[in-house]
Amino acid sequence: MKLKCNHCNTIIENEFSISKFDRLSKEQLNFVEVFLACRGNIKDVEKQLGISYPTVRGKLDEINNALGLVIKKDTTKEKEK
Repeated sequence: MKLKCNHCNTIIENEFSISKFDRLSKEQLNFVEVFLACRGNIKDVEKQLGISYPTVRGKLDEINNALGLVIKKDTTKEKEK
C-alpha cells in the first residue's frame, strides 16, 4: 500500500493496516464527530449542522455503506401481524 501526502507529495510504501474510518471523507468524519457529540440524537444533529431529518438519515446511510456496515431490519414485528 502507498500513502501519499497531498501537500508535499511524500510517498510512503509498505504494508499498512488502516481502519474502516480511514475510508471516510473529511465531511463524513465531521458528521460522525457531530453525531457522536450529540450522542446519536438526530434532532440535535439537525440543529448542529442545520440540515433536515431526511438529510441526516441519508448521511448515516452513506457512512454505513462506506464502512461496509449492513443494517438488517427487524422483521419479527411484521411477521407477527
